Amino acid sequence: SELFSNLDYKYGSLSGVVFCVARKFSSKLTHRNSWNEFEEQIDIQLKAAHLCLSAAYPLLKAYGESSTARVLIISTEYTLGQPPIKIAPYVAAKAALNTYAQVIAQEWLSHNIRVQIMAPGMIPSNLTSELPDMYLEQVAESMPEKCLTKVEDVTKVAGFLMSEAADTLYGTIVPVTRGVRKLN
Repeated sequence: SELFSNLDYKYGSLSGVVFCVARKFSSKLTHRNSWNEFEEQIDIQLKAAHLCLSAAYPLLKAYGESSTARVLIISTEYTLGQPPIKIAPYVAAKAALNTYAQVIAQEWLSHNIRVQIMAPGMIPSNLTSELPDMYLEQVAESMPEKCLTKVEDVTKVAGFLMSEAADTLYGTIVPVTRGVRKLN
């Protein structure tokens, strides 16, 4: 709230917001996760999005009076199709985030705010840094191009989604992957 209050004081409006939050999670079967692990992921994803975007809304709305304001929600490919095992709290929270984004995409459209949702594939990052190299190599090998999603893939699509050219895609979950992984 303080951040958006400062932006309001200094600028009075905001042209866009990119919401991209994640935290490392344990890799274990769903029934072995405590409710606290689910709750932590829901707070990190859904609650944080709601608090940030609710605080940003008046600034986005003010910008939308004369131009189009944009919001980009970063989700995950794991919410599309069959999710992998052992990451239920993360995937459940991201799925809730997707639905939240789809609802506000409809609600905010009348105020000239476009809400986009991007679902990138696995990227070498802090979130995946503790995964064994052998696992990452196996995942890459299961991809049609034999590589993980690249940061450059995500940044190019993010730039597109934050532009006027993507306005018709509001509320659509746009996958950014190097193809569909072959499951054995």
